Order: sequence, then structure tokens, then C-alpha cells
Amino acid sequence: MRTYLKALKNGPLVIFPQGTRGGSFEEAAAGVGFLCKKAKVSVIAAKIYGTDKILPKGARLPKYHPIKIILKKVDNISDSDTSKDITKKVVETIKSL
Repeated sequence: MRTYLKALKNGPLVIFPQGTRGGSFEEAAAGVGFLCKKAKVSVIAAKIYGTDKILPKGARLPKYHPIKIILKKVDNISDSDTSKDITKKVVETIKSL
């Protein structure tokens, strides 16, 4: 987490709340919320469509396929929110995209 906090001082950081690309949102840990709260930064939720076509599970080489990215600022975060609350709001925003 210290490395991530240092990285956030220099610019944006991409984090998968579920811990891995394509993991279950039900298993999302509070890491993204912790970093948001500790670094006092905004969160931009992103939903990326089509990556499963570019590099399907088990494939060794990527294929050409268009992707679609939808971004939305998570703006309902308050100072009183816990790390888990923030992570839950981020996940809810991603699911709504």
C-alpha cells in the first residue's frame, strides 16, 4: 500500500477493486477505499467492454478487437465514509456503467 500511496502522489493509479482483472465484485476488498481515504484523492470508475475478446483466457497472443470504455467520477464519497463504504460505492458505480 505504501508503494501505491507514493504512486498516487505522482499521478493517477489504476486499481481493480476485485483484486484482478475479471474477478468477482462480491470479493472486492477495501483497498481502493483505503487508498482514496488515505491519499485524499478522487475516484474515477471505469467499465471496459471487449477485453475478453482481445485476450481470452488461455490465449497466448492478443487479437485485434475494438473496446469500449465508460468513465464516471464517483462523486458520492464523503469524509465520514469508511474504506469499505468507499469501495462499495466504487463497485456500485462500476456496475451501473
